[in-house]
Amino acid sequence: MQRTLGNIAFDLERCVAFGNASRDSNPIHVDPLYARRSIAGGCAVHGVLLLLSALEAAFAEAIPRPTRIQAKFHRFVALGNGVTFACVEEEGAAH
Repeated sequence: MQRTLGNIAFDLERCVAFGNASRDSNPIHVDPLYARRSIAGGCAVHGVLLLLSALEAAFAEAIPRPTRIQAKFHRFVALGNGVTFACVEEEGAAH
């Protein structure tokens, strides 16, 4: 069963703050001019920031502690684009 946890749009300020905290200063995440010329076509949200934000949304909804996390990054997430987080409960999982 899939449960939607919320939707969020990331901005440059949040990506720069995360880049500073994680020491990931890859310009594709924090430099709009550089990123515009990259394969992403603009700043892309850090993958780890996406994953941590999904976990934050899960904990805010009182989802039980996950026993496994699977993340698929099919394409870049551009700043300003909304991302929907969902939780999939496996059949027979204990509550």
